[in-house]
Amino acid sequence: MKAILVRFIALFVLVSCGAKVDDLDLQLGNKSNDEEIPSKIITVGSIDESFGGGDGYVVVSGSGAGDDDMKASAMYSDGKIVVVGDVDQGANGVDIAIWMFNPDGSLDTSFGGTGQVTYHSGGAYDDYARGVAVDSNGKILVTGAVETSSSIDMIVLRLNSDGSLDTSFGGGDGVFTHDGAAGVPNEGDEGFAIAIDSNQKIVVGGHSDSESGGGITTKAAVWRLNSNGSLDTTFNSVGYATGSDNTVANSLVIDSSNNIYLSGYSGALREEMRVWKFLSTGSLDPAYGTSGVASYDGYGFMNIEASYSITLDANEKVLIAGEGNLDLALLRFSTTGNLDSTFGSGGVVTHNNAAGGNGGDLGNDLVVDHEGKILVAGQSGNGSNGDLAIWKYNSDGTLDTSFNSVGYMTIDAAGGPSAHDEALSINLDETGHIIVTGLMHNGSDNDAVIWKIK
Repeated sequence: MKAILVRFIALFVLVSCGAKVDDLDLQLGNKSNDEEIPSKIITVGSIDESFGGGDGYVVVSGSGAGDDDMKASAMYSDGKIVVVGDVDQGANGVDIAIWMFNPDGSLDTSFGGTGQVTYHSGGAYDDYARGVAVDSNGKILVTGAVETSSSIDMIVLRLNSDGSLDTSFGGGDGVFTHDGAAGVPNEGDEGFAIAIDSNQKIVVGGHSDSESGGGITTKAAVWRLNSNGSLDTTFNSVGYATGSDNTVANSLVIDSSNNIYLSGYSGALREEMRVWKFLSTGSLDPAYGTSGVASYDGYGFMNIEASYSITLDANEKVLIAGEGNLDLALLRFSTTGNLDSTFGSGGVVTHNNAAGGNGGDLGNDLVVDHEGKILVAGQSGNGSNGDLAIWKYNSDGTLDTSFNSVGYMTIDAAGGPSAHDEALSINLDETGHIIVTGLMHNGSDNDAVIWKIK
């Protein structure tokens, strides 16, 4: 069953997709005075043709005829890029895939022998990756979900830098799984984002199924693990905590005090954007928003309003990106959980029609660069399908017109003008180049794609 949704500078914190910053600023603190510090470019919004086969992107597909994608990325300080997603393996189902790319877009064959490793939990069931982070030892942490005969479980994998599972983690096999965070076992728990706090604790955001009114609904959920892959029972006494009924979290970020912010939405139809702030103890912060929750419902009843990504700016203000009534939506909140009136219009920025087709725009991920400018990646409808879209905003919420002259760019090169291209994650390499991962439609199914933008 494929019941899984697609979809800062906080010092001393390593973060994952949906919770990313120009993390070179973190790495610079570890450099000695005689080491060369790479200079950073100012991104202008053009494809970097030195990446891949001379066209700025690399396409990867699984052995099956189904859909493949790249959902999240994390950067190494030497420029290597670790990417996670899903590949269809035909009769064997969907597998978690982890790729390691060199800075030029070639696969790093020291990783798993080919540059790609897959994980399959067993049987003809589907496994999915949603988020990735790299710890201080260079080990790779992946979260997502695995199917069993009776449930969907949240999973965390830890891999060594060569692509092998780290057997010092989890149950001695490099794997941790959990079911029933919201109190209903044998239903569905999923991890969507993963980050590492300053104490090397591993934090996962996602959702867990819950009973409500005699039926099953979902609750936003957050788990915290010790570095060995066991639940950290100093966090809410059990190692996990949840939000209210009918909510989903799909992104997280950790601030400099190890407080955890989740973003997502509430309502079965994605009717309200939500941000939850959990203290490092595992309880919601009563001083933030309303009882620990900030929300936005500016488009009215029955209109989709959802956040798909969260990060923090240099002042630890929350930024979220998503969609509202078929427009890209970008919001900034104050440190107390109120909309920041100094950003955009009352804390809200929207944009539509980036691809010129009035087909709907959305932001799947965002990152803050070394200048404090905000980059959002997602897709925009061109009238017949979707194009990959990247927007660049100044810190006040205005479009940065030095980026492709209008403040945004669209790409349909991977799939061609008649095919769908979509960005699912955005990151920045050690020199400030934009790394985007996602998918493109090849005419019959989706292939996984990574792009580089300068």
